[in-house]
Amino acid sequence: MTEPGGDIRPLAAAAPRRTSTGVAFTVQAREVEVRGDADLVESVVGLCDGRRSLGELVDAVGPDRRGDVTELVERLLAHGVLLDCTRAYRLFHWQSSNDSPFFRELDDDALAALEAETFAPRAVLERAVDLEPRRTALERVIERRASAWAGPSRPVGFEELSALLVAMYGGPRPPLDRRPVPSGGALYPLALHVVAREAVGRLEPGLWWYDPAAGSLRLLRSDRLDVDHVFVSDPMTDPLVAAHNPLVFISADLERGPRKYANRGYRWALVEVGAVMQNAYLLAAELGLPIRAIGGFMDEAARDYLDLADEVWPMLAVLLGR
Repeated sequence: MTEPGGDIRPLAAAAPRRTSTGVAFTVQAREVEVRGDADLVESVVGLCDGRRSLGELVDAVGPDRRGDVTELVERLLAHGVLLDCTRAYRLFHWQSSNDSPFFRELDDDALAALEAETFAPRAVLERAVDLEPRRTALERVIERRASAWAGPSRPVGFEELSALLVAMYGGPRPPLDRRPVPSGGALYPLALHVVAREAVGRLEPGLWWYDPAAGSLRLLRSDRLDVDHVFVSDPMTDPLVAAHNPLVFISADLERGPRKYANRGYRWALVEVGAVMQNAYLLAAELGLPIRAIGGFMDEAARDYLDLADEVWPMLAVLLGR
């Protein structure tokens, strides 16, 4: 947590509502209540737009309330009611998670119409030039890439899993002695975990962390390998999860990027996850390896399962072997 003072610019993460004893906030499905001077709480939170420093908040409320304002800001920051302005991405991350109540279900007609939409510029001139692409080995692999595997399921070999991890996030051996994906500021905030519910070659069942610098998998635990409860139940993905093939979780330290790029660092983390996923799909296409990326998991449950630090969040799961 960023300490009050200095360059902190508090941003309200929840709207206040009056209670019989004070003011309450709903923060990511948690109830936080501040008892006491409701007028002061509402006044301070109303000023927390991410632009004002703590000193400016004190000046706006009144220098005679400096101690009260500072203590209130400290407590609201500790409980997530306020965020430093560089952590504004946390609001969207929660609201866009499967744990969030903010969602809308589409009927079949609306979904079909949505899938039929394409981008078109608002204005375009008549002149057009057709492409003349040169055929490349990469293009032939790209042509075989598919989000939904059409072939039968099959076991995954340890050499295939190893090659996939190196293609996703690098390894120590040439020519991949540096990372195979771009990263904002070369910060590389991602972490890869392998869940092997059954042995994969000489890899015993367990939860493993991939250490790219060493080119090795490090065992975190060999129990609690049932991961079904982490995923959102769906007729399409349930059989894939139940198949007990290995899966890879891609997680991101969402604090690292914003420390350099403020809230834009959140975008760079998403871009990097996409690049890692594409590398996985391309290598899988080359190997003929069944693969399926899944975003339908519960964020909190997945983070607990992977035993991640507070600033690290699972972003994507990749199932192998279908």
